Amino acid sequence: MFFLLKFYISIHIQDFEHAYELYKSWVSSGAEGAMLRAPGSPYEKKRSKYLLKWKPIHDEEAEVIGFQQGRNRLSGKLGTFIVKMGNKTFSLSGRLSDVFREQYVFKSGNVLVEGPDVDDPVYPSIGDIVTFTFMEYTTGGLPRQPIFQRIRYKKNQLHRA
Repeated sequence: MFFLLKFYISIHIQDFEHAYELYKSWVSSGAEGAMLRAPGSPYEKKRSKYLLKWKPIHDEEAEVIGFQQGRNRLSGKLGTFIVKMGNKTFSLSGRLSDVFREQYVFKSGNVLVEGPDVDDPVYPSIGDIVTFTFMEYTTGGLPRQPIFQRIRYKKNQLHRA
């Protein structure tokens, strides 16, 4: 059994269906999500292992049109993918491991000098369609906090639209 928290008010939840109905109504009325807390757990004025954040996550697809070199610790490695979704262009990164980033080698001037094979099923190339997740759209229509997930289609792969 859990409590759902709304505006610092605890609501005792009977089952998942009850929690989901409350969650849906809050999100549809503009809430960012909900917090779940086990009954009897202590309140902490910080990030807490006793709270679980429940937020909607969306996914979408975009075409890779370029690469951006990383900065500081990531200098010489991949920083972000530059992607295009419809008529919107933006940077896509998030949770890429150092091993993943090291597959893309840059020299000064943000020039990619070495990258993975264009047929590699894990590492995107220009023209590939990738899937990413995000929280919501910004007022400008861009995905907020986009995180790369995987390649959806390689550019030379036949697929249905």
